[in-house]
Amino acid sequence: YTDALWPALTPAHIAYYESEDVQQEAATILTDLTTISKNFMAESIMNGVTDESWSSFQSTLEKAKVDRFIEIRQQSLDHYFELVGE
Repeated sequence: YTDALWPALTPAHIAYYESEDVQQEAATILTDLTTISKNFMAESIMNGVTDESWSSFQSTLEKAKVDRFIEIRQQSLDHYFELVGE
């Protein structure tokens, strides 16, 4: 891949290859994931990270559909690369 290609790979460009319903689903999941991640970072800064808190964080991400978010974005990215011939 060339350096010239990567600037185009913003979430907005990738989302272009998703239906409106899928874009909304991804946006909702991303909002939840962002909140969860920010809360975990703040808690970690204040109290440190333990194996238990890390496991809880991972479990919370799974419940918030992180795997679905990755699936949506991967499908869009794959479609993008099909179109640009990469």
